[in-house]
Amino acid sequence: MSARMQVSNSWSSWLSATLVVVCLLFGAAGCAPEATQQVGQATPSPLQSTPIPLPIPTAIPSPTAASAAVFSYVFGESCQPNPDGTASRCLVLANGELKEVDLRAHITQFYDYAPATHRVLFGSLQPGQPVGLGFYGANDLQVLDVASGEVETLVKEQLVVRALWAPNGRDLVYHRAATATYELLWRSASGDERLLAANLPPVFGFAPSGNEVVFTRESNPPLNSVPGIYSVSVDNGNERQLSNVDRAGEGVWGDRPLWSGDGQYFFLAVKGELYLFAADGSLSSPVYYDPSLASQPWFRLPQDVPPDKFNPPPSGPILWHPDGHHFIGSAYLSEGGESKEVMLYDLHLASRRIVSGTVLAEEGTLITWDKVGQSVWIQASSGGRPEVKSVPLPP
Repeated sequence: MSARMQVSNSWSSWLSATLVVVCLLFGAAGCAPEATQQVGQATPSPLQSTPIPLPIPTAIPSPTAASAAVFSYVFGESCQPNPDGTASRCLVLANGELKEVDLRAHITQFYDYAPATHRVLFGSLQPGQPVGLGFYGANDLQVLDVASGEVETLVKEQLVVRALWAPNGRDLVYHRAATATYELLWRSASGDERLLAANLPPVFGFAPSGNEVVFTRESNPPLNSVPGIYSVSVDNGNERQLSNVDRAGEGVWGDRPLWSGDGQYFFLAVKGELYLFAADGSLSSPVYYDPSLASQPWFRLPQDVPPDKFNPPPSGPILWHPDGHHFIGSAYLSEGGESKEVMLYDLHLASRRIVSGTVLAEEGTLITWDKVGQSVWIQASSGGRPEVKSVPLPP
């Protein structure tokens, strides 16, 4: 079974006055399978980042001590700095419940949360200031250890566009503005840094092994690069072109590769379609429903689209099942962008067709795994208030 989001990615709006969870949709484009192409290494810019320890606040406002439990998920778009600046209130999923907790950091931009180490990547400056070529807003880059409250600044300048944890929750990769381009850098747990790539938008993600990062180069915005899907080694900086698919700047904030557990395949949104890629560069294709599924009650065919050209909406998250051919995602988006049925799909990899679908929830938004391969957390609303429930997968 499979799942579109490893960490994740797109969110529907929540019906709550104090809570915002943003929809991170996908995009798509057509492409034929491409042979893997060696591209080489990026040339570093003179910009450097310097770790700077920050003072640790001594008190956390109510309602909840953040160190009480490791969170299954942090709804980053909900984080709001408290008026005194010593903490930020965030909505989290912990012990099967939605909770508001105060994290001991001034979070103006949430990048990522690592359940493996209970740490948050965030920015603390005024968000959204255009930097470099002016295509993207940026912030600084800091790390919060939730349990201890310790904060470390990795990049003090307002240069960072986006940052993600590696699967181990200790290494990370971040996208930053340079003088005349945008760069992707890897940083180890010990503080070593390596430039991985240049001339790229902030669309990237770690492979499950943590040894490679997949990223895109796109024709829009113009960054003097060859469009396509690329992979780069964090060990030596060697990159390979996996496909010539061009997203052309279409998509939404938060788009990233969504990997199968074995690291052989990943999904990525390309111009409104869900694409399947092979990590070795041997496959690059949209995913479609098999026409036989048109009779299913959950199947909704957009106007003027033949059944064999209709694929599931690239709205997230998506979770790959450990068996490598099932995944969990949405069946349909309303005109307002609201998620409908949460589905368990069976994907025939050779034909890139979905051959069956099982409804897990009539309405809701997929959050993340409860027990990997066995059950998932789904967000819904009850009486206008958000709630979560664990939904088991069929045997």
